[in-house]
Amino acid sequence: MDEGFEMLRGERRSFFCPNKLWKELLSQTDDCISVSTYIKQAIVEKMIREEPEKEEYFRTLLFVTTIE
Repeated sequence: MDEGFEMLRGERRSFFCPNKLWKELLSQTDDCISVSTYIKQAIVEKMIREEPEKEEYFRTLLFVTTIE
């Protein structure tokens, strides 16, 4: 599996959302984007802040999708 996808997946797992937080995220997205996309964007922004030299690479992770 792609290393970038694994990194993103690991970060996603660490972003646990209890029901109360999930409701708040639903209101913040205002039905413009899915909550999972909103979370994915937040994680990518966090990774960019932590390692700005990899910004271009991290931005490509926004377009990574899974096929199940």
